[in-house]
This record gives sequence, structure tokens and C-alpha cells, in this order.
Amino acid sequence: MDGKTIEAKDEEQSQLISVIIPTYNRVGLLERSVKSVLSQTYTNLELLIIDDGSNDATEEFVKGLSDKRIRYYRNERNMGSAASRNRGASLAGGELLAFQDDDDEWLPNKLMRLMEVWKNEGSAETGMIYHEMQEQGASTFIPSKDFPLEWKSKEIFRYMLLYPMIGATASLIRKSCLDELGGFNEKLKSIEDYEFYLRMAGKYRILFVEEPLMIIYDTPGSVNKRFKSKIDTELYVLYTMYDSLCRYDILQKKVNLIRQQAENYDCEDYFYEQALQLCERLKEEAYGNGAEENAGNNHKRADAAYYLDKGRRIRECISNAAREMGCDGGGDRAEYYQNAAGQIQRVVEGLARLQENLNKNPAALSKNKMDVVAALSDIIKSLGDYTDLALHPAPQKQRMDELLEKLTEGRDFNGVIKAVLDDALKEAKKLLSQIGKAKCLCTVCGKEVRFLPPSPYKRVIREHYGYKGESVEFLFEGEEDRCPVCGAPENIRFLLGFLEDVQPERDEKLKICCIEASDDKETGMQEWIRKYASIKEYMEYVSPKDIEAAEGKIDVIVCIDVLEWVADDTKIPEKIRELLGEGGVCIVMTQALLKEAYADLAEGNSIDSAKSVSSGSATGTLGKESGENEDEAYGAVGLKRFGLEGVRRIYRESELAAKLEEAGFNVEIVDENWFGRDYYEQCGFGEKAKMFMLTKKLQRDI
Repeated sequence: MDGKTIEAKDEEQSQLISVIIPTYNRVGLLERSVKSVLSQTYTNLELLIIDDGSNDATEEFVKGLSDKRIRYYRNERNMGSAASRNRGASLAGGELLAFQDDDDEWLPNKLMRLMEVWKNEGSAETGMIYHEMQEQGASTFIPSKDFPLEWKSKEIFRYMLLYPMIGATASLIRKSCLDELGGFNEKLKSIEDYEFYLRMAGKYRILFVEEPLMIIYDTPGSVNKRFKSKIDTELYVLYTMYDSLCRYDILQKKVNLIRQQAENYDCEDYFYEQALQLCERLKEEAYGNGAEENAGNNHKRADAAYYLDKGRRIRECISNAAREMGCDGGGDRAEYYQNAAGQIQRVVEGLARLQENLNKNPAALSKNKMDVVAALSDIIKSLGDYTDLALHPAPQKQRMDELLEKLTEGRDFNGVIKAVLDDALKEAKKLLSQIGKAKCLCTVCGKEVRFLPPSPYKRVIREHYGYKGESVEFLFEGEEDRCPVCGAPENIRFLLGFLEDVQPERDEKLKICCIEASDDKETGMQEWIRKYASIKEYMEYVSPKDIEAAEGKIDVIVCIDVLEWVADDTKIPEKIRELLGEGGVCIVMTQALLKEAYADLAEGNSIDSAKSVSSGSATGTLGKESGENEDEAYGAVGLKRFGLEGVRRIYRESELAAKLEEAGFNVEIVDENWFGRDYYEQCGFGEKAKMFMLTKKLQRDI
């Protein structure tokens, strides 16, 4: 090598790169990672190994390495990858930083290639450069090959708001930029690199090299396996990047993507719980900024309004995301449920036949033991493939694994085989009941379908707002909920099933209208009734704005969750009487009723409820909360309404019927006794489904 070549090489590698590897109890993997760094063709580097309190042989391994470029530091306690990266950055001597995981492997030319592109394309505004990544044995890339090149560099911030496009180990960062941003967020326990690079993309120019310059290994114990922590980080990004998400009009899309991730990670319940808590914190921030007491302070009032609107919009997006899978007939999810239910139905029938045959002929088990065990094993594995459809997938999958293990260990014992068979049949029936019975008739679209189970959002939001189920009976909480063809939930199907029997006696049209507590999209009964009336020649839909003009002429009124929500529930029956024509009927539907056993909790609370609603306060849920007096905290009327501010009433069945009778109505309960059990089973209604039918009492009876 001549002098000019040496001089050119020295100039080419003039900048020191500090490579940082955080590690914790993975000495068996660390050697490959360290070797790939020390083998770089770009040799002007230092390697900082940050031992995050390992109790294996990590320290002995590192101190046994002879390369003088290695610097070893040990944390006194386990601090996490973000804190370890920050510590490494603070100790680094180079102006450029590169991060490596202890289980991945760099290609020899990685740093050289990044430096070449930075030298040719970089500028004073450039904060970092990164390259493409590909997991070992996988065909997909990060960022996706489907993304346009502009997304990966020039317009990267906008698209990183939605997708984690940069991996920590794929980047080369200017140290001064990391310092200015405050480093990695040490409060985040997973994908904290995504949050950091998102901040980086929002402030600095970023270069991209479309080459996979390293090998990623998917190893046990990886931080990326911490699924709930991933959801926490995504929600943190939702909170901190809210303004940017709104500016690009992608807030709803972001929430949809997080929900989809949570479903994939088997922690959709956790997503809803944490997201709703985020909305509650925003409300607290609003009142902390003076939503009421600082009414005269414009600055404080603007801050409060901002936080209230932020919480409202995020909660609306959460609700929309929960309904997303039910839209347009449920799409692929609906088809998956349909196919799965059919498969499991056949499994149940097969297991039942096998059980019956063995009971009739016990000797057949000893004679065909190997065949029975093999068939049973295949069936259990097949059930395991569908446990993602269970209400609690992880425990259900564990149960399948336990049965398989029990069968493997006890395959020589007839008693064990029979016990496993019995348990497998029980589990199959349980799973089938959770994803829909045999085909039922949808009263809305007329199709024979298996109804989709309710979204976890429904259960989580009820619990979040105080409906624990112990004292409350939900009327439309059957196992089957939403039609996979038309998307109609159970309460809609129940109502429209009733309306099928409402026919005029003469050649005339029935006027039908719907009264709702608000135009909240979660109910949307008006839209369903409008569509229903449009296909019935004998029905005429009266829109909310035309109701007053039709006073005394309406034949069918549907009243949804109004009595429970208005400030004065005595005025609604009066209004219904004014609107309802002679011979007309009113259907009163409510989401839940208080169980009769809790009647003593409901006494004397209606006045308190009205005061609470009119003042805008939010009371507790059959239990005392801070800041509430005891009278408001207890009683059915103190339950919060699903996803909305304030409170809603909840009645006992007998109490609600008595209130309506006192207002001058004949009251009939439309339930299983009214329809008949066969009709309930045919249409897939839950056994608690019911509503109240009102007709005007004759004047002489009042």
C-alpha cells in the first residue's frame, strides 16, 4: 500500500464512531454481536459494552477480549435498554453513535457504507442515517419495500407517526443531536427507539440506505416480545404527537393501527383499558388547567379546552376503532369466524361420536389405542389453532397445551385418554359458544349467519365506567352480537325483529321515528330505522327535525337510552304521549337494568341524579370515590354512561315499568315469553334481551 492510499484511507476513516451495545444476561449471544462490530472494515471505532447488571458470565467474557477498542461499563442495577443506551452515549468519545443489540450481527461493510452515503449526501441539517433491515429467514423488510422511497427519507416524519420504520441497530446518529433531544425515553420499556427516532425525524434531516446491512435474530427474551409495553409506548406516542397526527389527518388511522397491533399481540383488552385511562388523564389535565375555576383566565381556559377536546377526539377514535371490524359486514374477520365456527362444530360432533363409541364399546380403546391417541392429538392441535377467537385466548391456548401434554404422558393409560377426551369435548363446546352458535337468522338482512362476538371494547368500557356486572344485568350481552353480513348488533336485530310484526290494518303508511339521548355514533339507531323504513312500503320515517310537526300522528316511537340520560326523566313520558297517535306504540330500550336484589341502593336517588346531571358532575359507581359525597356515590343512578361525561340513571325493571304506567301508559315486556324460546334461538338472541312496549291508556283508565 503506497503513501497516497494510506493517506486517503486515513481521511476516509477520520471520524471516530462510538458503537454501544447494551446487554443483560445474554453472554451466549454477545460473542457473535461483538465479533461483527470488531470485524467492520471501518476500523476507527470504539466499542462500549454496557452491562445492565447481568448475573451471568458477561463480565468475564468481555474482560477476556484483547481488542483495545473495547470499553466495558457495568450498571450497579438493571436500568433497561433506554438508560443503558443513554449511559453509553454520555461516555462515548466519538461524534457519531451507532447502536447494536447483543443478539444481532452486522455485515462487515455496514459502517463503511453508511459513512460513504453520509459523506456524499449529508449536510449540516443531517442528524442521522439508517439502513434497511431484514430478519433472518424472513422475506419482509423494515421499512417495507412497498413504501415509496420518499417516505423513508424526505417525508419520513409523517409516515413514522404511523409506522416504526427505523430500528435502533440500523442507525448512525450525530451525538450532538441525541444530546439535544434528551436521548432515549427511559420511562418506556419497549420500542423506545421508535419514540426517539420519531422525535429525531421531526427535527433533523434523515438519510436512508436501501440495503440490509445486518442480520436480525428473533431470540427468546427479546425486548420486542414485551407486547403490553409496546402498546404503552404507542399510546405515549399518540399522546405526545397528537397535534402532528391531527395536522396530517391521521389520528384515526393511528388509533386503528394500535388496536390492530393489540389484537395481534393478544392484548386488545389492555389497549382499551390503557387508552381509556389516557382519556381520563386528559380530562384531569383539563380541570387542572382551570376548566371551571379559571373561567376568566383566557389562557387557562384555552388550555383546558384543548385537553378536553384532545380527550374527546381520542376517545371517539377508540370507539371507531372498536367498530372497525364490524363495518362492511366484518370483512375477513367475519369470514374467519364463520369458517372457524364450522370447523369447531365438526370437531365437537366428532369428539361426541368418539366418546359415545368408546362408552358403548370400552374394549375398542385398548384395541385401537394408538389410532385414538393420534386422532385425539390432531383434534387438540386443531382446537389450539382457533384459541385466538376465545374471550381469553392465552389461558385457552395454555389449556390446549396442557391437554396435549397430558395425552402424551398418559397415552398408555385408558383412564387418562378418556379424561383428555372428556376435557377436549368440554373445551371445544366452550370455544364454540364464544365464537357463535350454529347458524341463526339475522332479522335485519335475512341471512343465515353466525354472529360475531362482541368487541372486547364493549366489556372494557363498561368496566372502566363502573359497570362491573355484579349489580347490573345487561340486556343485550348475548354470546352472539354483530351480524357479519350487515353489521347489525343484537339490540338492532331484536328491535327490527319486533317491527316485522307491526303492520297497518288498512292501506296506509305507519309513521315511525326514533328518539335518542344524543347523536352519539355508538347508538346510531336512527340510521338503522331510517334504512329499515326505506325498504318497507308501509312505513314512513320521520326525521328528528320533523318530529314536532308530526305531533299526535306518530304510529311507532323508538326511545333509546333517553330516560336514563336526561336531567328530568318525568318529562320524556309526557313528550311521548304528545307525539304518539291513537293506537300507536312506543318501544323503550335500555342498555342495562339494576338487579332486583340491589333495589335498596336505588331508593331516593332520582333527585340526586338530576342534580348531578344538570351540574355536569360525574358520580361514582355503587362505591365511594374521592371528591363525592356519600349520597351521590351510592345508588344505581350514580353509574357513569359508557364513554361519555356525566352520569346516567339505571332502573330496576319493576321501577321503570311503574314509572311508565304512572305516566299514563300500558306497559308490556317484550322478551322471551313474548317472542317464544324457539324464535330467540332461531335469531340468536341472548336470554336477557328485552324491551318495554307502551300504549296509551284510555282517558277513563288514567
